Amino acid sequence: MTDGINITDPDIAPLRPSAKLIYLVLEAHGPCDLTEIRTRTQLPDTTAREALEDLVERGLVDKDHVLGDTRCRQYDT
Repeated sequence: MTDGINITDPDIAPLRPSAKLIYLVLEAHGPCDLTEIRTRTQLPDTTAREALEDLVERGLVDKDHVLGDTRCRQYDT
């Protein structure tokens, strides 16, 4: 876990604010599903999904199935 996001990091700097917030939450709290991310960030569903998609595409966040419920995804840095 880090002390925060280094916004000058070339991987982090171009991200939209919602993606930076989600990245910070995942760094601080570890693996979370979409519901937990939305609760912790208070972001709307679409905003959270789009930000997570950006993070996954950039390779900053991993997306895995939740054991016991293959419909649910879990995200982690």
